[in-house]
Amino acid sequence: MLTNEVLNCKQDVRTLINRVFEILGESHLGGSLDLEWSQRMTSCAGRGGYRRETKRGIIKISEKLWDVASPEERAQLVIHEACHVVQRYQYPWSQPHGSEWRGMMWKCGRKARIHHKIDTSKVKNGRRVAAECPCGAIKDLGKIRAERIRQGKRRYYCGVCKKQIILKNG
Repeated sequence: MLTNEVLNCKQDVRTLINRVFEILGESHLGGSLDLEWSQRMTSCAGRGGYRRETKRGIIKISEKLWDVASPEERAQLVIHEACHVVQRYQYPWSQPHGSEWRGMMWKCGRKARIHHKIDTSKVKNGRRVAAECPCGAIKDLGKIRAERIRQGKRRYYCGVCKKQIILKNG
């Protein structure tokens, strides 16, 4: 179980991935895994999967979001993506966040959260506008949507609580 795992540095990532593979009974996948760091990903914190044609797993992590994530969020991200690698290896046609993946997260002692809670507004470079919901969720809207809200032409609603999203600072 990996309930109390935290990651402070990039060097610990492969170790944690191998521990997940071991817990899930697929320790041999550690030797055929490509770990990539992306400078371009700024909304999605990571991607994980298994390529049948090359017989290799792949985990891609957003370097920008990694830098602003807490050690707990980093561990959750790595475990989440490592479970995707095993899930795609064992069940290639299953849903990405379906029952097989949720079971793997549970085996690792983690909640099966689909979305990360890392504040992406720190890495968007002005392309996104921060907005918030009465339930406390922080949203990043594109400039066009934000402008439509400012002008009163459109209303957008939170996917969690269904209340209207309000722009921060205006």
